[in-house]
Amino acid sequence: MKLFNNNKLFILHSIIFLFSSCATKIPFTSELKKQNNLQEEDIKQMQFYLSDNIILSNSESSGTKNTDNKGNLILNNKYSLNKIIIKKGTKGVVEKVISEDMFLVSFEEGNFIVFGNKTGIGRYKLMSKKWNNNQAEVEYNGRKYISNNGSESTFLIIKSRNLNKIISNQRTVKGKKIKK
Repeated sequence: MKLFNNNKLFILHSIIFLFSSCATKIPFTSELKKQNNLQEEDIKQMQFYLSDNIILSNSESSGTKNTDNKGNLILNNKYSLNKIIIKKGTKGVVEKVISEDMFLVSFEEGNFIVFGNKTGIGRYKLMSKKWNNNQAEVEYNGRKYISNNGSESTFLIIKSRNLNKIISNQRTVKGKKIKK
């Protein structure tokens, strides 16, 4: 029975240790940044994740007009629609800290999106100088794109984990007999 109790205690300690070291996803906030005194170099070393999908769209049109030998007007129109989808949970890194509350975040090599915190409190969200109906105008890959509706609430997430080390030594005392 004592062996069973010792094993139960060991298993309990193991479970506590495992659960205390698991990473959980949390929003990256200015409060978190201040509480942990995170500096630019710390932030550049962190792995960020996207809270929601961002869909960037841009469309271009071009056309020519001619007349045929019968005098009919011929319009040749060309439309192209470009979409870039950055899915929820996509990994990103801070390439540059623009200011205390504004970062350039890269989700792929050579392209950046601005995330920041206008109010100085709360989450670091998608930022743009120009918004129209909850859609941001964003420059990406050298072109101007419009973000999906609702992208104004997209924010950065990080994984955080607490490492709690529990050291447990256990032994069973057998007792002491009287010496004669």
